[in-house]
Amino acid sequence: MFEYRRIIKDIWEQYEIDISYFVALGLLHIDDAKNWLVRQEYKRLLETREYTCKEIKERLSGRYSVSISSIEKMIYNNH
Repeated sequence: MFEYRRIIKDIWEQYEIDISYFVALGLLHIDDAKNWLVRQEYKRLLETREYTCKEIKERLSGRYSVSISSIEKMIYNNH
């Protein structure tokens, strides 16, 4: 599955927000959607207390095919 489809699918499944139309029109860049999704998923998983911060970062890194340092930048940098 292409990365952008996974992002769109995950946002829909977790938050019931359909961003596909906005991405198709170019009103929302998929990288901005990915940054938002990573921050939201990090917060959500952290609140469950089932995983450590490191485990969450590794999980998100694998799911969205980005480095752990990129995940950290997404989480800790406010755009």
